[in-house]
Amino acid sequence: MRVIKVSIRNLYKESIIGTATGRTGSKELHVYDFDDTLVDTRTSDLRVRVYKVLPGGEEELMDTLSSEQFATYSMPTSGQIKMDFSDFDRAPSTLGLKEKWVDFVESLRNKDIEVIILTARSADKPVQEFIRQKLDDPDIDGAGLEVPHIKALGNSDPLKKSAYIKDMVVEQGFTVVRFWDDSEKNVVAVRALAAEFE
Repeated sequence: MRVIKVSIRNLYKESIIGTATGRTGSKELHVYDFDDTLVDTRTSDLRVRVYKVLPGGEEELMDTLSSEQFATYSMPTSGQIKMDFSDFDRAPSTLGLKEKWVDFVESLRNKDIEVIILTARSADKPVQEFIRQKLDDPDIDGAGLEVPHIKALGNSDPLKKSAYIKDMVVEQGFTVVRFWDDSEKNVVAVRALAAEFE
């Protein structure tokens, strides 16, 4: 029988899951969110639009939200709702970098760590192009670093992120997972993985 033990700590919306799998050594995974974790979309024109679908099928705009606002948005509990994330099909080169970008680049420099970007966006290519452009920028000092795997989930459900991470832990045997995300809902969902590994 295999016993898995998990410990968690939380540092500035960063959860760390350490698992003891009985294997020698550790295998570390660093998982970064993109919007408002690595880049600042608040000052951009990227917005989520929330519509109420009326009985005749027409759509009435209810809210226009930045990514940061959407992270804490309480969805209406009645009626049919439609969300439009189409602005996030692009990653303008003008997006500012957030403090966690430094941690991200340091993770990329460590060849003993697997790094991924796990995003609710529906397309990975704009993120990939943005990351490549920034790593090639001489001011960033990311020359020679590879763009990590980017997984676009096409879904903002926190359970989708935690399920993807769980699959990686189970399938690839990661013993340490570090997770950075601006959404408290996502952090809570990933932190809940601990109960599954106890």
